[in-house]
Amino acid sequence: GESIAYRLRTRKIPAMMHVNPSSFSCSEVERFLYEYIERELDANILIALDTHIISCPDCQKLTDSYREAKETPRELLLQPVAIPCDIKFEIVESLSQTGQ
Repeated sequence: GESIAYRLRTRKIPAMMHVNPSSFSCSEVERFLYEYIERELDANILIALDTHIISCPDCQKLTDSYREAKETPRELLLQPVAIPCDIKFEIVESLSQTGQ
């Protein structure tokens, strides 16, 4: 049969259809992570994903890290990083040795 992910992607799961939580796998959590975090899926599908994530430490880590990254202010991500002088020197030296 068709996977849950395929039916979700092609909209072959009607809205409000009962979904068996045990039919969701880690790969489906990964595939629908954005829609899950944004709560853009049907309520029954969200409940099924919640059920899987609660029982799966790997998916808990995945969703937690995605949420943390999403909440990181853009300004922090764009701040320049100070490179120590000795490392700058090593980079320049390495590039000059390779002829670049």
